[in-house]
Amino acid sequence: MSKATKLWRSLLSMAGTAILLVFAAGPALAEPDPTGAPVTTFTITLGDEKGASNEVITCEGRAYKPNYSGSAVVATGAITKCSPRQPQTCRTETDLMRYYPGPGTFEVLAAGSVNYGCPPPSRSSTATFRDCQPSDVNWSYMSRTWVTVSDGASQKTGYADSSLLNVKCA
Repeated sequence: MSKATKLWRSLLSMAGTAILLVFAAGPALAEPDPTGAPVTTFTITLGDEKGASNEVITCEGRAYKPNYSGSAVVATGAITKCSPRQPQTCRTETDLMRYYPGPGTFEVLAAGSVNYGCPPPSRSSTATFRDCQPSDVNWSYMSRTWVTVSDGASQKTGYADSSLLNVKCA
């Protein structure tokens, strides 16, 4: 992960506390993507915590199961919709992560492009690990999609992790 991305995420985690962030209880599986892979979704809601004066804007982010083709593993994610209207700004970034059984952690293998557009249409980001070499063991990969939305003084960040892709390639 680049220093700029780490700084961005650090700054976002210190954003104001008068914003409501709603996640469904656990990641939800939505309609499958066009390839048939399951999709993990999450929602970000901007608005007054008391629901009094600010308009509430809800956006949906998605993390798609990585795809393996030839010698490349590709992670894709998107911000797919916001309602009742677009927020002022949106930022979407998808990372490809690989599981390392020794420490028992996922680590970023490839950082994706950043998309600064708001839907509609859906705004996607991809991360690609090229030149994946054949391996005797299965490796687990997942997509992690980060979405940041802001409107006026309200700003929130959330993420979703996809289901796992297990392939004999490292």
